[in-house]
Amino acid sequence: MNRRPSSALPFVALVALLGCNGAPPANRAPAHARTSPGWPEATPAPGADASTSDTSTASAPASSTATTAASPDAATATPSPVERTGKVWPFHAWDRAEAVTFNRFAMRPDVPLRAYDERGWSPHLADRKRMTWAQAKRAFDLVAQTRGDVMVSKCPFPRHAVVLFDGDVAVASVNVCFSCGDILLWPRWSAEPDWEKLTKKERAELERRTNEQLVAYDEAFPRWKTFFRDDIGFAIDDAP
Repeated sequence: MNRRPSSALPFVALVALLGCNGAPPANRAPAHARTSPGWPEATPAPGADASTSDTSTASAPASSTATTAASPDAATATPSPVERTGKVWPFHAWDRAEAVTFNRFAMRPDVPLRAYDERGWSPHLADRKRMTWAQAKRAFDLVAQTRGDVMVSKCPFPRHAVVLFDGDVAVASVNVCFSCGDILLWPRWSAEPDWEKLTKKERAELERRTNEQLVAYDEAFPRWKTFFRDDIGFAIDDAP
């Protein structure tokens, strides 16, 4: 079912609206949202190895490998908007992460394609597992490697996700489809280009950047598979 685009894929293919299923349909983040980009400002985890903590100054989340069933009431309320003041994705400081499975059924229309977004939790959560700091860093690095969403099919249907939190407030999600190969982010990595106003030169630059992104994707996507299967312990062939 993979539909790998050619190296000349236009940038619009990566940021186009979802073709088959449509766009996905807690507490409020603090109004004084911290401005540190990506990794929040805090004290490194005690005993952290300097070689693995040089891109982060955040304290490690609690180390846990327990898997818990998602709450059936997780999506009963729409959360308040997250105030984002950071300059780098996810534009808000965060201090812990969870791995999630959701949509564990055959593809169907009108199903949220993100485990968490501005509308709150997907009503189809299956498992949630608190990640260690090392796991959270690996997931964040994979997002940075591809610099945003990667749409390689018309019909993504993610079933695995990483959700980033500031305390108890979810501030971002990375949603991966192992059926079709797509990676969907919330919030977006960058603003949607105004295609009607782009010059020929700007379009050429976007295509060049897209080609670079696809090269990075070829390396990163297999690592997402290893991450969820081996690091987290989630099955990746659980789709009907």
